[in-house]
Amino acid sequence: MATGGVLQRLYSRSTFGYDGLQNNGDVTPITPNDRFYVVTQNLIDPRVDKGAWQLQIAGEVEHPHTYDFAAISALPSVVQESTLACISNGVGGGLMSNAAWKGVPLRAQTSWSKPSRASPPPTSAGRCP
Repeated sequence: MATGGVLQRLYSRSTFGYDGLQNNGDVTPITPNDRFYVVTQNLIDPRVDKGAWQLQIAGEVEHPHTYDFAAISALPSVVQESTLACISNGVGGGLMSNAAWKGVPLRAQTSWSKPSRASPPPTSAGRCP
């Protein structure tokens, strides 16, 4: 019966039978860098020039401050395990990885500058030169 073949094909492509345990290969708690999924829309990905890189805390703060790469790297950092998944990733897709991210919390970066009471919550913005 032709309808049975169509229904079986639709069922096999659906998520009804997905038990949450299937994967596309070895699963590790932290994804090695060379296996981390990458999605980019850049023709050429930018490279950070550590000598020119700066983080500026300015605006509605009592003490504006600019950090260079060495100064921000010297601040106490934390490690946070996180999972990143591409919004376009289908069930069982490979566009998902686990990482142990190391960085300086925003609170540590802004505490010396003392945001003014009237200032809105902090936000971040980046730009590539």
